[in-house]
Amino acid sequence: MIELREVLTPAGEVRIATRGEKLMGLAFLDGWPMVERHLARWFSDDEVRLLHGPNEVARHLDAYMAGDLDALAGIPLEVGGTRFQRRIWRAIQAVPAGETETYAELALVAEAPNAVRAAGSACGANPASLVIPCHRIIRADGDLGNYGGGIERKQWLLGHERRHAR
Repeated sequence: MIELREVLTPAGEVRIATRGEKLMGLAFLDGWPMVERHLARWFSDDEVRLLHGPNEVARHLDAYMAGDLDALAGIPLEVGGTRFQRRIWRAIQAVPAGETETYAELALVAEAPNAVRAAGSACGANPASLVIPCHRIIRADGDLGNYGGGIERKQWLLGHERRHAR
């Protein structure tokens, strides 16, 4: 069973999908439809239930929003995706809080240096925002590029991390 919970954060309301201790999806509510489609594709046999009250992922999210930038690092994931997407998502997780990498650097780290556009597409398909911190990925010209949660939220998240970085 996939459990959904909603959490209010300083950056907006977030919906979290978990099965047991594993995170399956996390997005700001305005970006949730993409995650919902992702869950339906990869986990279509699972029953989905909206629950109330915090869980372990919500507690980690609260700690991150309070300034503990390492709080999201150890959350176990079960996010589906293609082999390439999972490689890109692991590379995104390696970008330290408060820092950024370009889509080209991301493709290089994922051992697919010619797949810059595909790396960008994998960022856009990220079902676990913040835990797979795609807000840290920017364009080669320094422009922030796209973000499923909106550019203002991407700016807020990067500023939050820079304020609290060690």
